[in-house]
Amino acid sequence: MNGKELVPAGAIAHGIIEHVRRVGLGLVRERASLGLRVTEIELPDGRRIATPSEITELENARENIDKRGRIRGIRSTDTPGYRATGLLTSLASVEPIAMLFSSTVFATVLRFSEPEIRLTPGAEFRIRLTAPVEAGEGFDAPIGPVSAGPDDRRILLTTIPHIPFRTRTPQGADSDFTNLVFIASEDALTRAFAAAGWNVPENVSAASRYRTLRAVAESQAYQAAPMSVLTLDGKAPILNRTKSLNSFARRHHIRIFGTKESWNGTPMFTAASTQDSAIGFSMKEKGFVHLIDPWIDRERTKVFDDLALTGCVSGAELVARTWMPRDATNATGDHLVSDGQVLVVRLNDCTNPRRAEDAVAPAPGPYRGNAIMRASRRFFLTARNDVVRGNIGYQSVAYTTAAIKLMRRSPGKTGSDADDITAVPNDAFGSPDEEARRVKILPDPPAVDAGWSSSFVAPASRRGAAKPAPNREWAAPHMELTFQVGQGCFGPHTLGAEGLRITYRPEDGVVRQSTVYAANTVRRGRQVGGALTVNSHRWISHEIGFLYQRGRFEPDLSSDEPATAAKLKTDFRDQSAGLLSRQFSYNTIFHLRPRESRWSPYIAVGPAIALTNLTDAPFQKARGVFRLGLSNVGMMQAAYNFGSAPPLQGGGIFQGIIQYGGGFKVRVHPRWTYRADFRTGLSGHPNFLGRSLARDPGALEAGGPARIEAISGASSGLLYQRRISSGFSFTF
Repeated sequence: MNGKELVPAGAIAHGIIEHVRRVGLGLVRERASLGLRVTEIELPDGRRIATPSEITELENARENIDKRGRIRGIRSTDTPGYRATGLLTSLASVEPIAMLFSSTVFATVLRFSEPEIRLTPGAEFRIRLTAPVEAGEGFDAPIGPVSAGPDDRRILLTTIPHIPFRTRTPQGADSDFTNLVFIASEDALTRAFAAAGWNVPENVSAASRYRTLRAVAESQAYQAAPMSVLTLDGKAPILNRTKSLNSFARRHHIRIFGTKESWNGTPMFTAASTQDSAIGFSMKEKGFVHLIDPWIDRERTKVFDDLALTGCVSGAELVARTWMPRDATNATGDHLVSDGQVLVVRLNDCTNPRRAEDAVAPAPGPYRGNAIMRASRRFFLTARNDVVRGNIGYQSVAYTTAAIKLMRRSPGKTGSDADDITAVPNDAFGSPDEEARRVKILPDPPAVDAGWSSSFVAPASRRGAAKPAPNREWAAPHMELTFQVGQGCFGPHTLGAEGLRITYRPEDGVVRQSTVYAANTVRRGRQVGGALTVNSHRWISHEIGFLYQRGRFEPDLSSDEPATAAKLKTDFRDQSAGLLSRQFSYNTIFHLRPRESRWSPYIAVGPAIALTNLTDAPFQKARGVFRLGLSNVGMMQAAYNFGSAPPLQGGGIFQGIIQYGGGFKVRVHPRWTYRADFRTGLSGHPNFLGRSLARDPGALEAGGPARIEAISGASSGLLYQRRISSGFSFTF
């Protein structure tokens, strides 16, 4: 204020923790909350200023601030990943094996989100004074202008127009504006941003895509998340930096580009900085995109503040760019609102900077707890959520509301009428020149004067322009989601012959016996399945699979007694029924070539569990009280009842299987892999008739029930199940 700094960089804020609520085991509450209050600020000269205040924002965090000014944590069962898991698991809940597969896949791909609040060194928050504060006369500003005088200023004004100001996507679409110019060596830039707590983003790869998926789905941090590719004057950035706390949706990020200009022999760099503020859905991009804060001048100031704190800034001033286009959007459709000026920052060597994460208090302790506590918390939070929200009424409303909110969060929607947006002047660096003017930069900028520089020529029509070659990255995928179809067949012994000895005593009291045989043939049928493959090693992968198979079961009943055989042919002409089998499997995949190869044969082996039943005896969903909640518990109960009931009386048979086989994969695209597969499964015979009919009622009575016994040795050997399938995998 008035050329003075009232609270200079390096001042210490003191406060109190006035409220703490942990989630703990999740028995009492689902969300954590934390109340912080800054009570005074200690200035460099030792004076302390009382600051009645409240917290208004925890910056770039997944948590939010409630009406009482408290930090409100997330609900673990409200994350995108958990909601998607619940939806797909609910769809699969009509089949216990499908539910087992879906639950295992999501537990493998996604973690249960940590609900506790943890503020690490470097966490930033904004406070608002609730009453006026007398701050004194203030301190002289330690950072002066870049220009030493009118001549230097004139040189700076003639240099800035030669620096490009509009970034573009690889496809040639206009995107962000540059809003910073640095006068520094590249090493000094690197040191300054490291000291300010900015992170180096990872390159786009299969592993980074997987980490991005987890960060979004779990509402967790990914501080080194990749940045999209933008170029300036056809050149890629020399430095990319990001800064976030614990949210993928919100982060600061900056792209720094080299230029041909210099200042007194020191290189000049230009940068485009924006803040990602949310995740939205773009109809233009046909997918999810980051939404930015349209007031890009605030990010310009944020970058300066962070660098100034390190002590690496020796000069800064604003330069007007009257040629800036009006009414612009970036490549995804977000508005860009600016005063049109660029901030020029001169850095020193930055060899001994003040670091943003320097500790002024003990580091926070562990918060996750041991494995038993985390598992217990997950169980209680999940059970609580199932009871309260695990019904179709609540879920319908919740998913509809979430979809509407997501569609509303789309590029170009700033929360107010775009015509009313006016840039707020920034006086942190002194008054701008008289020629500086507010520029409302909100699609299709008009042509600009090409006399400044060839960089300012409006882009030519892209009709007929050659598209750049796609930047395909063929790194080894981290995970593969596979969908396959195929055909199943059985070995020469089919399901194995069954023999039943029927003993009965008619009214005449004479004990009689007859023998019935069932050849138990299964005709080939169609199959559909899915798999999740985790490529955790170069030569070995882990696969979790689900298979849904239909066939035709033909018992082929016969007897060694002519009278019984004739009766069977008369009364059971259509001796067939549909056979349904579902399998959940784990296989270890041994690659014969490194998994990063474009094509790779492999060998697979592992166990599986199958649930087989006749289609006339379908599996029943959970009933009664389980319709209102705890559907997973109801599903387990229904599966137990189904597996214990006789197959001919509406039950099924659970069996263990050993699988082996192989196949090959061919990557036809960085994201898609064609896959062909052959597997053989070995198991015991299910013996449908023996399990359903065999019984020993005790002593035979005249006119009483018959005794039905399975003939020992009639069914022996192993059941061979073979399948050939092919499909595609989505890789990331």
